Amino acid sequence: MAMFFLLAYMGLFTRLKYSVTRTVLILSASFAVTTVFDFIFIYHTSGGIFYLLSTLLTFLILTGTELLISRSKNFHSVFTVLCATDFILPGNIVCYIVFNRTNDIFSSILLQIAVQFVFLFFLVKFVSIYYKENDNDSIGWKSICLVPFLFYLSITCLTVWPMNLIEYPSAMPGVIILFALMFVTFTCGMRMYARRGMKQKQDMSLVFLAEYSDRIKNESAKVNEMSMKIEEMNSAMLAVTSEILNLLDNEHYDDIRTIISAIRSDSRLMVAERKCANTSINSVILEVEEYAKRAGVSIAYNLNVPERLGAIEFEYAVFVERLLNMAVKSCCQFYTKQLTVSMYPSGAWMNIEMKTRFPEIDSSNDNDKDDRSEELLKKISESVDCSLSVPELSAFTKKYEVQTSVQVKMGVIITEFNVRIN
Repeated sequence: MAMFFLLAYMGLFTRLKYSVTRTVLILSASFAVTTVFDFIFIYHTSGGIFYLLSTLLTFLILTGTELLISRSKNFHSVFTVLCATDFILPGNIVCYIVFNRTNDIFSSILLQIAVQFVFLFFLVKFVSIYYKENDNDSIGWKSICLVPFLFYLSITCLTVWPMNLIEYPSAMPGVIILFALMFVTFTCGMRMYARRGMKQKQDMSLVFLAEYSDRIKNESAKVNEMSMKIEEMNSAMLAVTSEILNLLDNEHYDDIRTIISAIRSDSRLMVAERKCANTSINSVILEVEEYAKRAGVSIAYNLNVPERLGAIEFEYAVFVERLLNMAVKSCCQFYTKQLTVSMYPSGAWMNIEMKTRFPEIDSSNDNDKDDRSEELLKKISESVDCSLSVPELSAFTKKYEVQTSVQVKMGVIITEFNVRIN
């Protein structure tokens, strides 16, 4: 029963890599393997040393299970397993004491289930959301992994080996105090992470807002420039219409055609260029295109962006601008001047695909092509990871589950970004 709740804790406090069904199957397999170790080391042997050996092997199995089902592969997974082992201790001890006093296994297990269920419900409702949001902070989790381990070790030494709680009931106050300290430490720690997470979100929002504000200023300047041109044209039109009337009276039709042609040309200049239906993304594309022209990079677009992207639109526009600027810089860095950008929706995702052919791959012979492709692939992957590690972009990729991939096909480097928009 303790192992059931321990695995349930792991599943509920982990951002799952697989579907729920597949995760349950993996946890069930882990349950079966740890059950075998329980029978071998506890029921067929005796002594506290075998209990500790069983605990160590079980911990290694559970850590492997957590790394398998979790999206993050860092000390957050180790910390989750350590906290899960601490989480089941209160129910285990209550069950152990009640059974030794009453010899009623049914009542003991029911009480254990009640204690673990109440604890699990409280933790899932008030703590798990903050816990899972900060799973990528590998340095932070590494620094506090020792805390749950020391709690487990202290309580085990007071209740199982070398001191047994049944034989030494005077240790109970110390055990209760340790449980209270463990609970307070865990809750306060999660609140601290929650506050830090909120601050990171606020910082990210401020950065996005500042960038979007700059874009609005640029758009406003363009609108003002357009308005001034329209006013000039209105003033000119009054004079032109008078001139046309005079020419009509004198039947100078060729001169009238010349004037009308000039007016039509000026009118075309007033029409804003459209790359896609979405206004925010269109604005971003036009700005990046100007930057690319200055850098000597030619960009071909294949855009199918919905007119509205909902609440994500403003953050997504900034994200797209960062990606395109990064792509232009990479083109300059690797001496390629052609870039193809495609954007299209796919179900709940918005896909961004960038393609470019590198001259050094084309110019190399067949023997060197693979080596050069691998080297370029590594460099570009590192460049992408470095760009997305900026705090506000890192928060965006986490919030919208951005999936990235870099690959080489027929000498063309293809970089893809898939963003969840629904």
